[in-house]
Parts: sequence; structure tokens; C-alpha cells
Amino acid sequence: MFLLAEVLTLNQTRLHTVAHCCRRFGSDGVGTSDAADVQHWSQALDQSGRTIHFQLSNSLDVNNGATWKQYSNGWRVDGDVECYCSTLTNWNNVSQRFNDLPAWVRYDSPGGWGDPDSIEVGNGSSNGLTVDERRTQLTLWSISAAPLILGTDLTHMDSTDLSLLTNDEVLGVDRAGRPAHPVKQGAQQQTWWAYNSDGTYTVGLFNLAGSAANVTATWSDLGFTGSATVRDVWSHTDLGSSNGSFTASVPSHGSRLLKVTPAAGHGTIGAAMVSKL
Repeated sequence: MFLLAEVLTLNQTRLHTVAHCCRRFGSDGVGTSDAADVQHWSQALDQSGRTIHFQLSNSLDVNNGATWKQYSNGWRVDGDVECYCSTLTNWNNVSQRFNDLPAWVRYDSPGGWGDPDSIEVGNGSSNGLTVDERRTQLTLWSISAAPLILGTDLTHMDSTDLSLLTNDEVLGVDRAGRPAHPVKQGAQQQTWWAYNSDGTYTVGLFNLAGSAANVTATWSDLGFTGSATVRDVWSHTDLGSSNGSFTASVPSHGSRLLKVTPAAGHGTIGAAMVSKL
């Protein structure tokens, strides 16, 4: 368990509690059996009178998601994204998050967010990811409303990584706090979406395959019919109107991040759908 906290005063009983918790947690992270200790940590931090972000790590059990949500501000949904190899990470470690993030969507909301681990963008060629893969990592983290915490050596930052990390529209997607989920899990080409409070949709097109492929967002999968205007978030480009669906060619391990605005008078399929599994 990782803890960011400033403790100003602790009586002897609390000191014993802290020592006991640290002995129990060690370096193995938080497990199901630690739920009571997590509650005690949360209560103690609440009594400190300070604003403290209480984060749990790692690979937490989604079956206890309600407990982690109640007593913490963040939870690692997976193991380390680092590969502990000659580079910081690799595509296999990043792509694993496509399988694990969707089950946590129901717990993501202001006050607590799932954390797929750090962003490995900002280390130039030592990242272990191609430029398309770096953009895909940022797209997936942003559309999931995940914490954007860099795990890189900023002295090695190059201009490409800097431009990826400072794209205002992409960062705005993350800040909006509307976590997305896939239309279908397990496919090589995936469409993720989130319904926004202003009636627009944030859509991510992902190609996990080893070669370029077309990826399609079908409006009926999002809960509406008719036409919609499409904006490319990464390039800040309006792509015009598309009726019924939108298809893009996406490079291997690449992605597109879109803002989709249904046209006035568009049809709906039932109530407005909210991205939740």
C-alpha cells in the first residue's frame, strides 16, 4: 500500500497501530484480508484535519471494490506497468489494461478512481513503446479517467513525448471524470465510449493487432441513431458529420480519440446510456 500523508501528531496507541499495519502490509500490497486495516487508516487520516490522498496498491480484488471505494481515494487495478527489462515498459504490459479496466468502471467517480499504474511517456526512446503505443497508453488512461502519474526520467523528455503529455483536449477528457468501457472486450479492434453530461460522447478506437486495421464506432452501440459530428481530439480537427457510424484506419497498437456530438433530433435507443458494466 502506498500512502501520501503528513502526520502531525500521533499518540502512542496510533504509533503502535501504524507499526502493526506496516509489519502486516510489508511490500506485498493490499489484499482482501487487509480491509479492516484500510478502514482504520482511512479513519485516522480523516481525523488528521489535512487533505490527504489515500491510495491502495496493487492488483486489488475487484470483488471488494465497494470497500476500496468507501475507504480510499484510489486503487491500483493491476500489477506494475514497468517490465523491469532493458526499457521502462513494453506493449504487453500496457495492453493488459484493456482486459482489466472495464470491471472497475462502476467504482470510478469523484473521490475515488481506478489506477492502471504510471504513464511511461517522457523518457524518449527508452520508453519501450513506439509513438503510436505511447499515444494509445495516454488515450486509454485518459478515457478511463485514470490518474496521470509519470513514471519516467523527465531529464530525457523529448519533443514528441512533451507534445503527447501537454495536449489540452486529451487532458480535458481525463479531467472530465467520465470513465469509458468497451463495446466488446477481447477483440483486436475495440471501441470504448463514455456518455458526457453535455450530451456528447467520448469515443476511443483501438487497434491491438500487429498490423493496421479499420475500427468502427457504431452509434447504436452508444445508444443513439442518426448522424453525428466527429472531432479528432488528438489533432484538434473537426471531421464533419457521419451517419450511423464512423470508421477510421488505425495503425498497429494505435488509437483514435474522438468527441462525438449527435445531431439535433437524433433518435435514442431507450434512455441515454451510461458507460457502466
